[in-house]
Amino acid sequence: MKPKQKNLWAGGEISVRLICFLSILLVVTQTNPAIAQQASTFQAGKDLGNLAYATFLGTGIYSASGQSVQVYHIPLSYSLRNLKDHEWGLKLRFPVTLGFFDFKAIDIIEEGFPDDISTFSFVPGIEYQFRANDQWRLMPYIDLGLSTVVSEDVSAYVYSAGFKSYFDFTAFAHDFILFNKLFYAGYTHTDRKISDDFAALETGLDVKFNWKVRMFRRDTYSSLYWINYLYFDDLRFFRYLADPQTVDKQNELGMTIGFNSRDRVWMFDLENARLGIGYRFGDRLNVVRIVFGLPF
Repeated sequence: MKPKQKNLWAGGEISVRLICFLSILLVVTQTNPAIAQQASTFQAGKDLGNLAYATFLGTGIYSASGQSVQVYHIPLSYSLRNLKDHEWGLKLRFPVTLGFFDFKAIDIIEEGFPDDISTFSFVPGIEYQFRANDQWRLMPYIDLGLSTVVSEDVSAYVYSAGFKSYFDFTAFAHDFILFNKLFYAGYTHTDRKISDDFAALETGLDVKFNWKVRMFRRDTYSSLYWINYLYFDDLRFFRYLADPQTVDKQNELGMTIGFNSRDRVWMFDLENARLGIGYRFGDRLNVVRIVFGLPF
């Protein structure tokens, strides 16, 4: 008999992410106006690399060298073969990333979604999933797609390949997840004149705490997490401005809230649903990151 595993990649999780996407961003950008302000001097066409990399760095408000950009990452996916029910799994990924320069989330309520999306990225991929043992899951993957600055009609091919590891264990009456990810990513402008790449190792730890708080008539839990990012090749942000920013290593601290429930509400799988916020810092690059599902 196969051991019962928690399904962290079910389609229902993605649906919950989409419902909560704009409401969480609204709270963050309005409670911290200094972080939410956009940079008018950001050179979109020349600095496409930053936006290409945001596909892999996730939803957040990126600030460096006095510049900032809002990036919204929607990690759509479809499981061809579910690891929960089989010895190995296979997932197709269809992540969409939107970037905005002079835009705040509150504008959605007042004026509707903007017609002029600054950047758009679509980087599909495939992920193979298997278990080393009952607690340890391994996932090699590869991604290839396109990132475009819409207003200037400038595009770049974006690619990535890596290997993820999730190790589940219990200690001190709490559930832990130890995470590692080793990956390589890069981009090449479609005219082949500019390209860049980087490699990174991510190490993370997530711990769940059961608490006596009920939401929507269901018990909830909270989690605290930490992630360390080590870049083997300097990651360059705002590289074409007067003060380009290179990143060598960073840390992230944050928390999430989820449901202690295996119920499904319509098509939403509550067991896999999490919402949270994290703060990434180091090497003068600061990121307020919105977390949907697992933080890594």
